[in-house]
Amino acid sequence: MITYLNEQLAKALVTIITLGFMKEQYITEDENRRTRFQYDEPEMPPEYFQVEQILHDLGIVIDFTRSESSADFPLILGKPPRSPEDPALAVARSFPMVREYFDELDALSNQLGGEAPVGAYIGGTLECLEREGDPTYRYRIIGPTNMVTYDPRYAFRMFDEFNRTALEVGKALSVVQEGWTRIQPNRNEVEYLINDEIIDLGPRRPTLFGCIHGMIVAMLRFPGNEETPIHFEFSMGPNTTKVSSCVPCSMFMSANGRPATSTHLGRGDFWNFPNQHTDPVTHEFLYPNLDEQKAAWAQKILEWYYEGLDIIVDHGFMNNHAGIFPRFAEPITNDVTEIPQMFLEALTFPGQFTYKIIDTFAPYLGR
Repeated sequence: MITYLNEQLAKALVTIITLGFMKEQYITEDENRRTRFQYDEPEMPPEYFQVEQILHDLGIVIDFTRSESSADFPLILGKPPRSPEDPALAVARSFPMVREYFDELDALSNQLGGEAPVGAYIGGTLECLEREGDPTYRYRIIGPTNMVTYDPRYAFRMFDEFNRTALEVGKALSVVQEGWTRIQPNRNEVEYLINDEIIDLGPRRPTLFGCIHGMIVAMLRFPGNEETPIHFEFSMGPNTTKVSSCVPCSMFMSANGRPATSTHLGRGDFWNFPNQHTDPVTHEFLYPNLDEQKAAWAQKILEWYYEGLDIIVDHGFMNNHAGIFPRFAEPITNDVTEIPQMFLEALTFPGQFTYKIIDTFAPYLGR
């Protein structure tokens, strides 16, 4: 059993689950139910070539491609499986409604220069209100990443990323709010839902913290149905260049029937869920289907974990003591429902997913 996570175990656990996820994406034929794995550099980075070879040796053929640039198409989309209209086309038709506002956010970020927020993805939803004749749309701007703190169960460690992350989150929120005071679109077409739970510290500061990305907040607040809404993230400013979801976001989106248009293998540090809150006006839950959506995610994490284990076993790594995989030969916990929580805490060890995979396989490959 694994009763605590160190960096090596955390990388291996993340790698195993990611292998299961990527294999599922590889064998899924329905384009509306899978994502694309992409990079944002002009040429494919060397670490992507290394991951591509590792995956190929495991029988997973992923065609890494270059993503859209933030200048050409700054939105990451969650694809409703039965959307009556192509999500990208809906965005192209409706984006003029919010272009001035998003341009203002970019301008404000650029004014900060090197101090512009990093990883500033602004979540929201796009909904078609009328499809007859000229379609009419409504945008909801929900805001940037927020944070939550919690007590660890497996990753008992201290680190200094809290203050840095809180600073970036606060800067992004300030830009979003300042942009809204300067540029206020038609209130019948665009709604801004201020996120005043930006850092949910609770009564004290525990060891660990989590980041709730804008896309996830949007999906939890407005889960919708198989047709609507389209969930999105806007990549804001010069220090936020990827037009792709991180792997943890993409996993949650796929588990809940909204696969990301694009997924990168960069960082997904501290990814987590918000605590449930009550709307102060309506007194209804802010995240109406939080338990159901989290349960769907947890079930898929378990499936991907066991699929990833099968891949490791089938290729002879489980009995090879050159690396860490033999630690997973026996059940890692007496309660398999703990594995999703272990995954969340494994994400508190920062680093790109490419290097988590490469570092985990390196002892076996002589690299």
